[in-house]
Amino acid sequence: MTLVSRLLTVFIVLFLVACSQEKVKVIEGSIYGTTYSIKFTEDVDKEKIHKLVKAELDRIDMVFSTYKPSSEISLINDCRKNWDLRGWDPENDAIRIAIRSYDEIYIGGRRIDARQVKANVLKLLADNPQRNKVVIHAEEMSAESYLAVYDGVRDAGIFAIDISLEAYPDFNPIYDEKKEVYKCANSLGSPEFNDLLKRADKFNFITDGAFHAADENSVFFNGLLPWDFSAIGKGYAVDKISELLAENGIVNYFIDIGGELSINGTKFGELWSWGVEKPINSDSGAYRAFKAPQNGISIATSGEYRNPGHIWGIGARDAVSVTVIDDNTTDADAWATAMYVLGIEEGLEIAEKEGLAVFFIKNDGKSVNSSEWSKIYP
Repeated sequence: MTLVSRLLTVFIVLFLVACSQEKVKVIEGSIYGTTYSIKFTEDVDKEKIHKLVKAELDRIDMVFSTYKPSSEISLINDCRKNWDLRGWDPENDAIRIAIRSYDEIYIGGRRIDARQVKANVLKLLADNPQRNKVVIHAEEMSAESYLAVYDGVRDAGIFAIDISLEAYPDFNPIYDEKKEVYKCANSLGSPEFNDLLKRADKFNFITDGAFHAADENSVFFNGLLPWDFSAIGKGYAVDKISELLAENGIVNYFIDIGGELSINGTKFGELWSWGVEKPINSDSGAYRAFKAPQNGISIATSGEYRNPGHIWGIGARDAVSVTVIDDNTTDADAWATAMYVLGIEEGLEIAEKEGLAVFFIKNDGKSVNSSEWSKIYP
């Protein structure tokens, strides 16, 4: 009886140990020219979640992929390259100028500097001398920006100047929700596209052009650049997938799309681990590993050590890689790109001003980070 009792005890212990070895569910695949990996611990049908994830990633691809001719961004770019940006209103024979958020100035859908107002107006007058009136659409502006535009117009020889509080028509295709089509007209695309475009414009302004959601290697005949969200799109996709998981009762997860991360909760009570990739000498593995806080973290890394020349923008570019932690992965993705272009000195200056957690790996293999990063990882 003693032997039987002992064997039974051993069996029960082994059974309990086997039951306690819970497995993390893993979803993997390819998208956007890269790979994705999603791990979670909840007892939810993995195949069902994978189908939902794949459907959402494909949907986002049809909004922002420049490689698919029928995607929203491709249709918008097809329209943009054929627009006639003469910059006047044929109904009232007036040149139209818009002053928008952050005091951005537009003539004919093209953003210009305040110092370029006179030259642009003179060019329009040279092509069409009958246009002798200007309408300034003052959507959002400071007194300084208004005076700069006003003085530029007067310096160009036009004194008939009207102020309009009506919105200036945007030069993008219009989105017809009922027919789910895009028309080449003076209106914006879908709400989702517009929202990300506005966020991209914010980073373009803050970084003085270091981040730009446009392909700077391509220019249409009318001077416009084709939209390209590759520097922010993966981060956006990560955020959308994290929303999808939460909607399906999953709060303990690790999302990785092409190196952009969103991590939340724990792995059966243990904090998730993540790392900054080692970029020097093409070595694989982590340069430094970290534990993700249980309340969540969003991370993006930028650099050209794997794919030289794929990041646009003029700057110092004196870091091998840059990793940014932010409230969401969309913003972290944009910031990481901008920080890489700006370089260490200017990047850190902006990081301190904006309260950003940024980690630079220098060309010599050493690292430097912002004070906000040290608060998260002392």
